[in-house]
Amino acid sequence: MDLLNPKDNEELITPSSTSVSDNSSTTPSSDIVSSEIPSSEAPSSTPPSSTVVSDIPPSSAPASDVPVGALPTGSKSDWNLILLNSADENKIDADLDIQKTKFDTQWVDSRAAKAYEDMRKAAAKKSITLYLRSGYRSISTQQRNYDNEVARYMGLGNSREESIRLTNQYYAIPGRSEHHTGLAFDIITPEYHNTVHTLNEKFAKTEAYKWLVANSADYGFVLRYSKEKKDITGINFEPWHYRYVGVEHAKYMTKKNLCLEEYIKLFE
Repeated sequence: MDLLNPKDNEELITPSSTSVSDNSSTTPSSDIVSSEIPSSEAPSSTPPSSTVVSDIPPSSAPASDVPVGALPTGSKSDWNLILLNSADENKIDADLDIQKTKFDTQWVDSRAAKAYEDMRKAAAKKSITLYLRSGYRSISTQQRNYDNEVARYMGLGNSREESIRLTNQYYAIPGRSEHHTGLAFDIITPEYHNTVHTLNEKFAKTEAYKWLVANSADYGFVLRYSKEKKDITGINFEPWHYRYVGVEHAKYMTKKNLCLEEYIKLFE
């Protein structure tokens, strides 16, 4: 999640990407937030050519082959159903120890990488190029960018209290961001990035958004923050933010129109 500032990432990008396995659990140097990013952390202008390593964990079958009926097997403790949000019980105090894979300068949990690669290839067959604008984010990076956004609002003349309120509309408090999991994918297109330069609701008018809404569940992803679920998630509509939960869960959530907060309660 988190908005991009229009001034950030002015370089053009090309529709190519790289997927590289990373066996370390250290915070990657390219951990990019999708809002108010220091220029030193901005992604390179031209991502490397596309390759996929063979040791990425395999994805499940397309959701179109999975019937939606009974609640899928799962648990709140499952790695793909981890819930981070504003609730005190849904936070972490230290970065998670996960293996990461790289796409378009961004790192994600390797267990979700094959599913994203499959989705990206499927979109390409429809002449839609997906670009991963933001993925894994460390707690320290989230803290820095959260503080920067509060400072930006204060610089506009708002009180600190009001600045925090405005920041919280799009920024998760450090330790509570889905990006800490490596399962949050901020997805746009190179064309959108090169012309709009910012993550905002305009992306909902693109063909890429329409394709993602119609097909992302087939690969285990759900639109994480929809307009109608704002009162539950606490986050404004983010048409670019997709969360990996696994094919069966994504299919069920989409069919039943459930956000992750609602879905997790079914396992209590």
